[in-house]
Amino acid sequence: MPLDRHRSIETFIEKFEKFYVKDTIRHYRGVLKNFFKTIGKNPNTYIVDIKKLDGEERENTIKTYEEDVEKFWLALKNRSPKSRSGNISSVRTFLSEFNIELSTKFWKDIHRRSPPAVAITDDIAPTNEQMKRILQHADLRAKALFLVLDSSGMRINEVLQLEPEDIKLENDPVRINVRMEITKTKQRRITFMSNEARDTLIEWLNVRDEWLETAVKRCNLVPSHERHEDGSVKMVPVKKNPDDTRVFPFSPGNARGIWNTLLKKAGLAEQDKRTNYHKMHLHCMRKRFSTKMPGYISDNGRDITETLMGHAGYLTGPYRRFSEEDLAEGYKKGVNGLLIFEKGEDIQKMRDLQEKNKAIGSVINLQAEKIDQLSSEKEQRVQEVKEIVQEAIQNERESDRSSPEKVQAMENNPKFEEVVTKAVMKNIANSPEVEEAVNIINNVIMKNLVNDPKFRKEYRDMMAAGMGVKSPEVQDKAFGIETKKFRRLRREDKRKEAQRKLFT
Repeated sequence: MPLDRHRSIETFIEKFEKFYVKDTIRHYRGVLKNFFKTIGKNPNTYIVDIKKLDGEERENTIKTYEEDVEKFWLALKNRSPKSRSGNISSVRTFLSEFNIELSTKFWKDIHRRSPPAVAITDDIAPTNEQMKRILQHADLRAKALFLVLDSSGMRINEVLQLEPEDIKLENDPVRINVRMEITKTKQRRITFMSNEARDTLIEWLNVRDEWLETAVKRCNLVPSHERHEDGSVKMVPVKKNPDDTRVFPFSPGNARGIWNTLLKKAGLAEQDKRTNYHKMHLHCMRKRFSTKMPGYISDNGRDITETLMGHAGYLTGPYRRFSEEDLAEGYKKGVNGLLIFEKGEDIQKMRDLQEKNKAIGSVINLQAEKIDQLSSEKEQRVQEVKEIVQEAIQNERESDRSSPEKVQAMENNPKFEEVVTKAVMKNIANSPEVEEAVNIINNVIMKNLVNDPKFRKEYRDMMAAGMGVKSPEVQDKAFGIETKKFRRLRREDKRKEAQRKLFT
């Protein structure tokens, strides 16, 4: 049978790289390599131009292709229906790309003999408590990855292709820009992450470069899309790229391996007997997101959740009515159902308390400003009084030159200024505002001093030393009496007595 041209798998892959995400391309490459290995033929000599063949030669060539597809389909009998259907679909796309169109009847017959292409693994969405058990065994890298994955509703391949500039850590909640080129649907969207995910992510970013530098020096084995004859996944060596700028610089296979290890350590590695897949696999976190979020969002809970997850039907048409503010507000309510190391109810109470404290703080600030203003007015009046007193002293000095010793004694007395100032303030403080300000300031000072443990001890020790009292009980009683006396004396008018003592 003459060959028109040679075609390789890579020729096919190169054409599709611009239309599909990297994980889909890896899937195609793995399926086609498995296909040619199963049928035992060389991909570089497999393709012929059927249009140039005639009659019996053309029919025999098409029949050969059908037999190859049939052989591959039978080899996939131990795969799940969904996996089997996906593999056959990839081979059909490959053949069609090179104008090898098998009959519709043939494909219908393959479909008819295949079970429905649905997932048959019994999967379980982990509870908050189970997620806590799992992540308690995780290192910082794994904990950051799975907290972001769990609280954002993203696919694992989307999270692993995030760049630092895609994540806005300064936003509340933290915003994630899911670029068009990394999404399964080829439609950009935004989603968010929880505060506990943000805090762990910041810690990871602080050590990420150091981790990558160490990882580059060693060679890792990661799962490939190829399988051994016994059905087990083939591991291939992969060396890290030192220039990798992704937030999480590792592969989906590596992430799944880490997750499965954590499941075993947490005692949650139950597997489906039919497929041997873990019931609590990575994709279950999207199921968990889809289940828990809507119940905590009062309005449009399901629509907002599906939009954040990037389901195709919710990114077009009427569902684009949600603004970024709508999505952020809905997410802040819904994420309470996903918190692992914090309780959503406690977070909400804390937010309510913060709002109340903010309102109280505003009132206190206004009152403080008023006190500062009144205090400033008081200082100004005190200064005026001092000037009046100084003027009176000067007048007294000039009018009573026969007794300079008396004037000098007045000026040198340390209590003179204090007593006179208080006395004058008593007479001039007729303004209600000034009186209120003085009372507020004095009460605040007295309250702070009385309630200060250090002040209480020093004052008590001082009194005890003067009185010769050593018993703590007696000291406390005496301190209480002296404190009450102190407060009473401050309220009494001592003007006349002070003046009498000063001038006699």
